Amino acid sequence: MNEMYIYKPETGEQTAINKNSCGIDFLKHDISSPEVETDYINLEGHDGVIDSEGTFESRKITCYFITQARNLHDFYLQQQKIFGLIFERWGYYIRFKRMPGIQYMVKPLPFDIRKVNFKTGEFQIEFTAFKGYGESIGTSLAPFTTDSELWQTGQGLLGTEFEYSFSTNRFKVFNAGDFNINPNFHQLLITITGSSENGLQTEAFASNTGGLQLYNLTTGDRFIYYPALKEGEVLTIDRVYPKLNGVNCGRSTNHELLSLRKGWNTIEILNANRLNVSFDFPFLYK
Repeated sequence: MNEMYIYKPETGEQTAINKNSCGIDFLKHDISSPEVETDYINLEGHDGVIDSEGTFESRKITCYFITQARNLHDFYLQQQKIFGLIFERWGYYIRFKRMPGIQYMVKPLPFDIRKVNFKTGEFQIEFTAFKGYGESIGTSLAPFTTDSELWQTGQGLLGTEFEYSFSTNRFKVFNAGDFNINPNFHQLLITITGSSENGLQTEAFASNTGGLQLYNLTTGDRFIYYPALKEGEVLTIDRVYPKLNGVNCGRSTNHELLSLRKGWNTIEILNANRLNVSFDFPFLYK
């Protein structure tokens, strides 16, 4: 039997959609295919059009339900309870037992509950998965085991041991999802401890200025932290925000970020020793 779950990040509340928890029977769901929007380029005298990079548009997820009440009065109470559960000012996640490792950030469209009789109602909800992709429930630092109940087959992870914490200056990070990880838009937390010497804060010699350098050889991205990193200090890059011991330190960097390409990424850390580095991010799926 399929089941549906709602998780609301604002409150940390998770609700299983079933008769016991909320009086609703979840029947099934349909997910629309990905939709790629492309702004083709027209040139006079050029046959056809020129391709450009597409973007993945929002998707529709349609869910079907039945609600059972004791009588007509209870039916309207149940209707109010359903509206209270489904409608929020901000998006929330839904996931399904038949695809237990992937969740979608959604908002619902308006819907009506059709009365079959005085105590039974049928309804379907069309959710907009506005990010255009699904996200793994677990992140890269979670255990990749079936016991964790975070993963599923088809995510490219089970049965293989991938590492996302490192203590060397050169290593590989595997992005198992279908999308590149861009910290401007996606969750990515890089945590670094160790020690480094002061660097020269100038763009003219950015390739080797001293200072701690985090370099993705696969993408060409390079992040530089110029001041000396001392043992016991913690440098994090939380999406677009570099922080030292929790305090913003963007002015002490080269204002660049690290992205992760789909598949393997070769990472090198320069001018630092006694390192411990971790990459924490969810995987994104079509």
